[in-house]
Amino acid sequence: MSALKSVHAIELGNVKAFIIEGEKTVLVDTGVKPVPDEILSFFEKGGIKLGDARQVEYLRRGSFHYIMQFISERGLRIDAIICTHYHTDHTGCLKQLKETLNVPVAMHHLEISLVEGRVAPPPSTVLPPKLAAHFTITPCAVDIPLRHDQLFTPELRIIHLEGHTAGNICLLYKDEVLLPGDSIMGKNLLNPAMGPDAINPPLANASLDQAKAIANLKKLLDYQFSAILPSHGEPITENAYPMLKSFIASIH
Repeated sequence: MSALKSVHAIELGNVKAFIIEGEKTVLVDTGVKPVPDEILSFFEKGGIKLGDARQVEYLRRGSFHYIMQFISERGLRIDAIICTHYHTDHTGCLKQLKETLNVPVAMHHLEISLVEGRVAPPPSTVLPPKLAAHFTITPCAVDIPLRHDQLFTPELRIIHLEGHTAGNICLLYKDEVLLPGDSIMGKNLLNPAMGPDAINPPLANASLDQAKAIANLKKLLDYQFSAILPSHGEPITENAYPMLKSFIASIH
């Protein structure tokens, strides 16, 4: 079976979670808490389209229900949760899912203090403080610290790619499927200005150090893959490695 068929994207509005069915079945990222209408209006008024009524409802309701529904409908048993970084569109439902699924949580060690609530994350540069307060991290214990080039299972490799956040990671499954988290943004069909091409760098206003994030993309060329499934934007399901190589050459 193609490795791509073992990786399932869960659409959650403007972000995705993934499930990898392998030696261990791993949930990658956990979506958002319910998003209040005032925040939805803030983005819409700012010119950021959130999609049709179904996509907006994903955000309004929050990701927990949709992730659990996906798991239940397919009869899956989750063995672990890995979060690619601490941002709350990736850790929004982490504590709730950890407790419901009764599984360990893994993250890069540089993100753990933020997710456990021992260190405050940098203030949002996207939302005003009153609205940003809705996106505080619900502290959650992290069980497994991850490091660069670690094999979480014999078929699932951790790649540390600092820049978007300090402990931002990508996941490489069977040397075929790259899950870059927010290290790479896919083509944004709703908001082309945010992602006009098949491959785009992470957004500057959402990154700790966008220059470092872009510079570190070349580390991905040390690995082999044929597909890239970004957390935001459209997937690339074939010829992804040469496409990324060309993109990196164009920006250096």
